[in-house]
Amino acid sequence: MRLRDFAQKYLWRPEAGRNETPDGSAAATAEDAHADLRRVQAHNNLYFKSYWIMLMAMFLITVAIALLYREEMGGLAAVLGTGGVVQGGLILQLNAALREKVNTDMVAALSRRLPPEALQKVLMAILEKG
Repeated sequence: MRLRDFAQKYLWRPEAGRNETPDGSAAATAEDAHADLRRVQAHNNLYFKSYWIMLMAMFLITVAIALLYREEMGGLAAVLGTGGVVQGGLILQLNAALREKVNTDMVAALSRRLPPEALQKVLMAILEKG
């Protein structure tokens, strides 16, 4: 579950006159929301750590292979080019995971301090931001 899924699950429609989620089911309790939010945080932490480990491993592999092909310019260029492209993609994924992690941590902190109506506005802003 991602933060966007969490926000969609726990938003309710005020015009319905009662706490209802967008799919029409009754809204869950605050304890359920906090449990789901902790699961989202654990999920984000796992992805963030895995991207970080993959980036470091790819860097070390690129350096090791580049040292093996240091005599051969064509092989060295291919290794460094491929390693750079892969590392660039991993950095983009790491950036997205970090953004998701920060948003989730912010919502977790705000969920303990804000009333449900104010928290709903924060979740709606996150959904609109995309």
